[in-house]
Amino acid sequence: MLSCLLALGAHVALAPPTTIVSFEEPTAEWRVVDASATPVSDHVTEGEFALRVEFEQSDGYPALALGAECLALTDWTGYGAVAFDVFVEGDAELGLNVRLDTKAGGVEAMEQTEVRVRPNRATTVSMALPRELPHMYFGPPALLGDVNGALRSADLDLAAVTGIHIFLLRPETARTIYIDNVRLAPEVPMRDLVDRYGQYANAEWPGKITRDEDLTEDRSQETEWLSHNGRPASFDEYGAWADGPQLDATGWFRTAQVDGKWWLVAPNGKLFWSSGLDCVNTQNGGPIRDRQYLFSWLPEPGDALSRFGSAESAEANFYEMNLYRKAWARLWEPWLARTGERLDAWGFNTIAAWSDQTFHSAAAHPHPVDGERPHDPGRVGHYSRCLRPRVAWPRALPLPNADHPVPRRPAVHRILRGQRDRVGLLLARSTNIHGSHQLPRDVRPRSGQASYGGASPGEAWAPSPL
Repeated sequence: MLSCLLALGAHVALAPPTTIVSFEEPTAEWRVVDASATPVSDHVTEGEFALRVEFEQSDGYPALALGAECLALTDWTGYGAVAFDVFVEGDAELGLNVRLDTKAGGVEAMEQTEVRVRPNRATTVSMALPRELPHMYFGPPALLGDVNGALRSADLDLAAVTGIHIFLLRPETARTIYIDNVRLAPEVPMRDLVDRYGQYANAEWPGKITRDEDLTEDRSQETEWLSHNGRPASFDEYGAWADGPQLDATGWFRTAQVDGKWWLVAPNGKLFWSSGLDCVNTQNGGPIRDRQYLFSWLPEPGDALSRFGSAESAEANFYEMNLYRKAWARLWEPWLARTGERLDAWGFNTIAAWSDQTFHSAAAHPHPVDGERPHDPGRVGHYSRCLRPRVAWPRALPLPNADHPVPRRPAVHRILRGQRDRVGLLLARSTNIHGSHQLPRDVRPRSGQASYGGASPGEAWAPSPL
């Protein structure tokens, strides 16, 4: 169990965990509510005994309370996580709640969280503790074992811990667990975590980049692989079903019913199943100002790579640095070409939302209309030419339909440029733009699918051909 240290602390010399509760002898200090607790020799991970806790069926909160009187240490300053080993009896997963109490200067504070533990297996549960880091809300997650949570409240005073509680929320049936080795793990040093290639510095793995030549070799190997792995044979030039049914070729993406089922249809009349990636772009940087201590290396001003971020900049983009190191000094055109080749080889046929607009202009893959920012303010679109805008339509504007132009309101929608037979559709996923029940019946979408992430249905507009 203890061999799994904090994930961010792998290959970093850390002090061993400190045991704070031992179940070697029965004691009244282990308080229970709607439960019983007995030291047993089953499922032991430290010493000779574990604690068998039998929670009753309850409309309340059956609990095991480990107060300050049974903690070997109540000042947890400098520790990064509290952990324990648990074995859950039965056939069903168990929601286990952990609460930490502190009291300092008469001020009480508590924080609790729930983790899900699978039955019939030895499991380490780890809870990350609050930690102050410059210009960060909180530290990294403590991944001490198999199941991980966090007790992050800034109100907790780790210098004055008064107890830790393990409890269930209104269990419908009686449940039994075995718990052992309640311990504290030290904080992970938060310096030099990221190397010069944007990777975690304190661990090794197959394929990790260690020198610039690794990147150029990777480029050559990928070029060779791509030469033998292109677009799937089942795709036509649009990524549509090449050998599938042939419908009328309208020159536009549209929807149609085939054998009683709704389909997207490519401009050439072939059935089209949209499979795409969001956020296809190189904008993968992050903030570094006042966080330079996290990085083992950053470009100095004047370095060729400083255009992507330096020790004096607000952000750094290691992805673009690595593209540059791949001898792609021009960066943009080679990246566009290689990314298109990758998407084809990986079996994707759509450039999905929030992707770089250069792909849209290049018109190499179908793509959706994105209504979040104006793209071409001087143009007025038509719903038969584009997907529903990806923002909620203002209530003050009349709702358009397929027979009327979209109002000239560039802040509301964006019209794609390019040849009309390259304008594609992607079923919208963002739940805040769905909810066709709010639309008049005569302008509701004619096709739809279940939303990926919300209660309201995700539906795409069904444009009519010109």
